[in-house]
Amino acid sequence: MRHLYDCRVYNNKRKFSDAYLVTAEDKNDAMKELLQRLDDETDDGSAAYDLLEMVEVE
Repeated sequence: MRHLYDCRVYNNKRKFSDAYLVTAEDKNDAMKELLQRLDDETDDGSAAYDLLEMVEVE
C-alpha cells in the first residue's frame, strides 16, 4: 500500500526551504523518491538539500 509523505527540505546553497509531497511504500522509498525528484526538478540537485522533516500524511 502506498502512503503520502510531506517532506520539508532546506537548500544550503541558496538558503531557502521547500516542501515536496511524495508517494511511496515506506519512509525509505519516500527518501529515494524525494532524492530523485530533487535531482530531476531542481537546478542544484539533491546534494544541495538537507531533509528537515518527513511526515506521513494520514
